[in-house]
Amino acid sequence: SGSRSRRRPHPAAAAFVLSLCAAAVFLVAEARRLWFFGDDWEFLLLRSVTASGDEGIWSPHNEHWSTLPILAFRALYAAFGVRHYLPYALLAIAVHLTVVVLLWWLMLRHGVRPWVATAFGAVLAVLGVGAENTLWDFQIGFMGSVMFGLLALLLMPTLPQPVRGDGSVLVAIAAALMCSGEGLVMLGVVTLYALLLRGLRAAVPLGGFGLTLYATWYVAIGHVGTPNDSGSGRAARGVARG
Repeated sequence: SGSRSRRRPHPAAAAFVLSLCAAAVFLVAEARRLWFFGDDWEFLLLRSVTASGDEGIWSPHNEHWSTLPILAFRALYAAFGVRHYLPYALLAIAVHLTVVVLLWWLMLRHGVRPWVATAFGAVLAVLGVGAENTLWDFQIGFMGSVMFGLLALLLMPTLPQPVRGDGSVLVAIAAALMCSGEGLVMLGVVTLYALLLRGLRAAVPLGGFGLTLYATWYVAIGHVGTPNDSGSGRAARGVARG
């Protein structure tokens, strides 16, 4: 009986799940009235998985490394075309709610009281990144960077020295960078977290991996998205190439 009691979920967890369900219903209802606009059309009409150059999946969008969002759009386009907006919005809603779950989980891991974490998560589920960003399918890029960055924090081993478990953290870091420029911010967060949790020997390889990966993409193709691809930009690439 004592063992079953210890395994019983905290009531706050059930309340959190209910709040997520309510938020999902509300967001889906709101998304049913929306349609494609703005940056959506570049991913839908101009990008291709097989193309290269400005129309490929590696070329930046407004300076952002957007490979994973482009792939997601191409997959949804192949399945639904542009007949329905809701499938695209559902992906954005799912990414947003995943961010909420990851933050809730991180708060519990670091000692936040369950009811406090649940209250915070319930508010964040509806108001976290603003109505437009939550329901606009294009924002899977920015929200995706946050989601993968938070996932890297949760996957990070707690041992002070580098261990094999860092492989999954590196994959999450790479995914965050391939969603948007916000991945660089999340790389900084992950590196600082590793430094505080596990020390310099763990933080440096993680940060170095992310910076090397991003610099490689930028030098190879990402620089074409900068406003003035000349002068200091060419000098910086020359330094990077060594």
